[in-house]
Amino acid sequence: MIIKAVIVDDEALGIKSLKWDLERLEYPIEVVQTFTSPVEALAYLNTEKIDLLFLDIQMPKLTGFELLSKVSDINFSVIFVTSYDEFAIKAFRYSALDYLLKPVVLDELKTALQKYSEQLETKVTKDVSSQLQIHAFASEGSLPDKLAFSTKETIEFLRPADMMYCEAVSNYSNIYMPSGKLLVCKTLRELEQMMKEYNFIRVHRSFLINPAFITRYVKTLGGSIIMENGFEIPISRTKKDEVSRWLFNK
Repeated sequence: MIIKAVIVDDEALGIKSLKWDLERLEYPIEVVQTFTSPVEALAYLNTEKIDLLFLDIQMPKLTGFELLSKVSDINFSVIFVTSYDEFAIKAFRYSALDYLLKPVVLDELKTALQKYSEQLETKVTKDVSSQLQIHAFASEGSLPDKLAFSTKETIEFLRPADMMYCEAVSNYSNIYMPSGKLLVCKTLRELEQMMKEYNFIRVHRSFLINPAFITRYVKTLGGSIIMENGFEIPISRTKKDEVSRWLFNK
């Protein structure tokens, strides 16, 4: 499998050096795009699917951290590449795969890529196992009453019937219930795959909803949905037709 990577660094020399190092390692990785402007990078990351992001931190207009906070659905791994070591702790709070100091040491880059491969293998195994279990139950005419969700400190068992909606939060997601909210270690895309059998629908790049909790459909201003807790969720322009078909022509 070819890994699709993007490099964001306000210094063109830094991009050139990192691309050269990646080529020397002969790793199955393709640098599909590079940016010296974090603003331009943000627009790209919000529309294109990639696997791995090499990201500088200190950049004009947007720091690396600010850029990540504005990405709507982070479904890729991040390796920070920077000249400053004081941001390491904050970087790992953003679930960074690794943190490399410039000039990049080739062995450290190789180790970071090995971490990516190990993370990918573990993630695929867990996700496939979880989805197969749910689909197996569905094919037998029944679904589990509770599902397990990992948080940073615990594993919580939730009833899908109690979950009102899910919201993307960087590499994580908030699950909202009548009793409160829970931050879980899954992207919204992963939750979408997991909750399909429970009839959850993706109405926006940042929101996945349980239709059982819809109280009102607002037709004006592009369309939105009001949930039982009063929260209004916008409907994405690209999702509007799909949502309308689901709500009114089931």
